[in-house]
Amino acid sequence: MPFELDHLLICTDEGAPAAELLVQVGLTEGSGNVHPGQGTANRRFFFHNLMLELLWVQDAAEAQSEVTRPTHLWEPLERAQPSMSEELEAIINTRLIDIQTGATYLIELSFDGESQAQQQDFRPDLPLVFHW
Repeated sequence: MPFELDHLLICTDEGAPAAELLVQVGLTEGSGNVHPGQGTANRRFFFHNLMLELLWVQDAAEAQSEVTRPTHLWEPLERAQPSMSEELEAIINTRLIDIQTGATYLIELSFDGESQAQQQDFRPDLPLVFHW
């Protein structure tokens, strides 16, 4: 079964100030968005086949509205503890990606087979580590 993960979300503080760390290491930031009626906004970084989206709540009332409720967007934004959606659990069960659970969130992305044996750890500002 073909599988491509094209969209990673990291919930951040308003304005995603930690995005500056990504810019400092040379990533090019795309245009950000405000999502009217959804109550969120973002800063985005694009890769060849992946978008990293730093997302925050812009308007809590909109994020919890009747219009937005069917998207189940508010639940992960309000959680204090790491958890996975039913959709992500279904993807994990296919064994197409490896997810390890723990006390905190962490996304590790590998590029180019890690051929240069380099890494950049963005913690504690972002739960993100790049390997290349």
